[in-house]
Amino acid sequence: MDSPEQKFFVSDDGKERLSITKAELQAGIDSGKYGKKTLGWTKGMNEWLPLSDPSWEKHGIKLFQKPTVVPKLIKAAPPFEPSFQKPHYKETPPPSPAHGAVHHDSDASGSARTCEMALASLLCGIALVPILPVLLGHIAIARINKSQGAMTGKGLAVGGLALGYLCLVTLLVSGGIVAYNFEDFFGSSQKKTKAYHPEFTSLEFDSDESVSSPAEVHSMNQHKELKTVKERLLERESELDSRESAIAMDLEALEKKKRELDKIQENLTARLTDFEANQGQGTSEAKLKQYKETAKRWVEMGPKGASMEIQNLRQKRRFEEALSIFEQLKAEEKAPIIAFMLNSDVDALIELADALAMRDRGLLPSLDLTARSTEFETTQGQDISEVKLKEYKETAKRWVQMGPKGASMEIQNLRQKRRFEEALSIFEQLKAEEKAPIIAFMLNSDDDALIELADALAMRDRGLLPSMDPYQTTPKGGL
Repeated sequence: MDSPEQKFFVSDDGKERLSITKAELQAGIDSGKYGKKTLGWTKGMNEWLPLSDPSWEKHGIKLFQKPTVVPKLIKAAPPFEPSFQKPHYKETPPPSPAHGAVHHDSDASGSARTCEMALASLLCGIALVPILPVLLGHIAIARINKSQGAMTGKGLAVGGLALGYLCLVTLLVSGGIVAYNFEDFFGSSQKKTKAYHPEFTSLEFDSDESVSSPAEVHSMNQHKELKTVKERLLERESELDSRESAIAMDLEALEKKKRELDKIQENLTARLTDFEANQGQGTSEAKLKQYKETAKRWVEMGPKGASMEIQNLRQKRRFEEALSIFEQLKAEEKAPIIAFMLNSDVDALIELADALAMRDRGLLPSLDLTARSTEFETTQGQDISEVKLKEYKETAKRWVQMGPKGASMEIQNLRQKRRFEEALSIFEQLKAEEKAPIIAFMLNSDDDALIELADALAMRDRGLLPSMDPYQTTPKGGL
């Protein structure tokens, strides 16, 4: 006996080929849906046989009888809903009967026929027709779904739908781009067409005097361009005049400052002259006694201690007091102190020794500084070669262009490289009004090294002090 799940195949007049269950086949026979000539096949048969063949009774199929009322047991069976899905079986049914007994569109393997609209949808999509493949594809899918397996080609319809929708999207995007850039694509040509005027050989042709001739339009355009250029030139000229006025005002201000500096220089020169004339006279006896005691203490402390004392007084802006104490020492007592400073690795002590040496050149026997200073002063400008002198002048000119700050940094760098004599030679090439701003910048600086360097330069050339009193913070009676 066959199982209830066994599939039966029925070919009704060659129009369709159904895969149904045993109950469905029996119900179709009893209801008269399938006739005696209807061919069928199931597993175990060698060929397609009519449903009137007695062999069906072996498979539990009751053959045709007189129409009777369907028993309640049959009514209780599930409703007749033929399934048109392709069965999964190990043994396939044989080909449909020959001699034209069954005429259908299926192939030898029993597959359903392909939907023509699905194929047409795919072909239209390949041809890039935008709307037709979409319509044909939807219709084909609807028919395939309704055929319950009798028709195939759903993949072709889906392919046609995809191509059709792709064409539609491409068309919409292209239309959007064209609409967005409509002016760029078509506006320029329209503008050119509207602005175009026929060229006439005669300049007198202007019947209604509403349209200018090409020559007149060209002349008007040139006039506008020339007018624009003229306006730009006038603006440029006005801007140059404003700059010239500003430069003139700056020059006037500089001249005024120069006159003020000259007056201050004269005042400082007079004060320095008075100081040199009255030096040693304005010091009281008590103060002089104190200086001598301090000088004696320096000798007892030794060169190192005395050097530290002098440096401390210089940092407290009491350098003139240190000089007064230093002058109370004898030559053989001064020499070790200056020698210790010059042999030190501290730049501040070396600059301090230079300042003391400038104040009293005859008191530096240990390093033969007196001979070096005298030789430098006597041979200034004589033993220097012309090439070297030219180099000094060019460097001095560059210092003036760099300004007081740059020149001060250059002098300080030369001093740190133990080339202070070269810096002095270059400084001597400057004019008085060029030296004054440099020394003023050094004295107004918060850097003690620059202030000591200014003292050394001032000792070398007292007549060239700048606009500031270098000793305005020293005690009364000092420099």
